[in-house]
Amino acid sequence: MFNQLYDRLLENSVSKGVFLEALESYIVADRLGHLTTPIMRDLLAHYHGNGMMDSLERCIVHLDVTSLDIQQVVQVCWENQLYDAMLYVFNSGMNDYITPMEKLFAVIGPPLTEGRGLTDEEVVMGNKLLVYISCCLAGRAYPLGDIPEDLVVQVKNQVFEFLIRRHSGDSLEKEELFPFIRTLLHFDTREFLNVLAMNVSSERPSKGFERDLVNVIESSFPAAESISNGE
Repeated sequence: MFNQLYDRLLENSVSKGVFLEALESYIVADRLGHLTTPIMRDLLAHYHGNGMMDSLERCIVHLDVTSLDIQQVVQVCWENQLYDAMLYVFNSGMNDYITPMEKLFAVIGPPLTEGRGLTDEEVVMGNKLLVYISCCLAGRAYPLGDIPEDLVVQVKNQVFEFLIRRHSGDSLEKEELFPFIRTLLHFDTREFLNVLAMNVSSERPSKGFERDLVNVIESSFPAAESISNGE
């Protein structure tokens, strides 16, 4: 019946728009988590086309996006600074918890390494990155809910191992070791260490991780300490 009603509304663009906008309250309240592919596409196109970006993001993070063109949705989210939605689509649509971090690090890493100040938008990215990492390590989905139980340990291991990579995927010769740890220490030393303190348990996420993590922080901490002292 739902689909039959929508088919009739297609004949009138105004009625169609009213209907699509009325869906938001049901989606955000988790009363409507799955839509057919045609309705999903029309909803995203309508909200995007009418500049309803906040509504678009609120809807995306409550919907099953697996039936959509994931790369297209990611592109729309990235171009419109819908970072919560982008992270959600990578996680829920592709079970990919690493690529969205790489995208955010690629933006905030270079200016921090070069000692330049971040723009307001880059600060937003950095803050979301810290919260995202904290959620992944705690078994929580970002921006809401929980990671599927069968993926919790895998995601935690992947995130830890990503953070202690010696080099980024597109590293240059002059790149310092452990660029992701260094970036977060430069961005907000206290909050990053708080994230680790709250989420590193006695159960090691991967062999030798605790030793590696201590080595990384010790090798990076002089830079972090100078920043925290305002030098």
